[in-house]
Amino acid sequence: MGKDIKINQIFKAEAGGLEQVAELHQGEIGLITTSDIILAGDILGNEKLADSYSKISNAVLAVEVKAVEEKDYQKLGEALEILNLEDPILDFKWFKEEREFHLKILGPIQTEVLKDSLSQRWGIEAEFLPPKVIYKETPAQSAEGYVRYWMPKPCWAIMTFLIEPGEAGSGMSFENKVRSSDISQKYINEVKRAIPWTLKQGLHGYEVTDIKITLIKGEEHNVHSNPGDFLLATPMGIMRGLENAGTDLLEPMYAFEIKAQQEFLGSVSSDLSQMRATLESPLFDGDFFILKGRVAVAQAMDYAIQFNATTSGKGRLKLSLDGYEKTTLTEDKVRAYKGVSPLDESQWILHMRGAFKAVERIMG
Repeated sequence: MGKDIKINQIFKAEAGGLEQVAELHQGEIGLITTSDIILAGDILGNEKLADSYSKISNAVLAVEVKAVEEKDYQKLGEALEILNLEDPILDFKWFKEEREFHLKILGPIQTEVLKDSLSQRWGIEAEFLPPKVIYKETPAQSAEGYVRYWMPKPCWAIMTFLIEPGEAGSGMSFENKVRSSDISQKYINEVKRAIPWTLKQGLHGYEVTDIKITLIKGEEHNVHSNPGDFLLATPMGIMRGLENAGTDLLEPMYAFEIKAQQEFLGSVSSDLSQMRATLESPLFDGDFFILKGRVAVAQAMDYAIQFNATTSGKGRLKLSLDGYEKTTLTEDKVRAYKGVSPLDESQWILHMRGAFKAVERIMG
């Protein structure tokens, strides 16, 4: 959490009950009370987890939730907010204009748990649409993005961004090559602030990663420029650069490890081959085999159910997120842009100027 919190009481599980104690030691299970807000996934103390499987996994599937009864629309939104507090991985998003509720999930089976929770705790009958894979985007090549925001005055922000593909797994990097006499540092700070949320949605509706952004040209105006101009203009310039470069789609991959009786090796291998998985040579341990490999999440999201059926519930399947790989772009993978896109420059300017005025009214 990166902050200090005050612990009011500490209890340790003892003989089926709770006993108040002064401290908890490693390996002990207990309960603490505090006035601070602590969310699932927060770590108290130092992060020293024994292995990677101890950490909460990343969700790579998205699902839209709808209330079966229109009267439950607002109630459903409130319930999903509470569930998100209990499990932040859900990353609950409410798209007001579209009247849509979206969650991130680890697997299709999780929707049944959530559906039951909404029914039991809030009496809401909810419908979960089929889960969709959360892809990512990366620049297909190098290109420049130019933005000139100077009307309607008073405003002035002119910039040219160089957009380049980054190394796989590198995330995002930004470099400024414009002299401070052309753009002051206080405006460069606004450029940096705008970049992360600009990259939340790319050309195909997904987060952009493995990207190098360089500000290579630009200018401010000694009378008309203000920090908000550069905050507003940066998404237009970067998105224009992405449009010129084009983006490739990256799909999440699972690493899998399977252990089952040797009699199931043929059928398991056949199932995985149909999913275009890459397989290592199997290892044998008595009557059992161990098989490792990689497979696209899109192909394997329902595989746990199929695997249990194939092995009559006697096998072990372990799936873990294992990076991303480029995949072909098809129409069914494209996601609509949520909100106002910076590529629609006139609407974006109206939208952002309205947002700035709203903030000014609140602050004023």
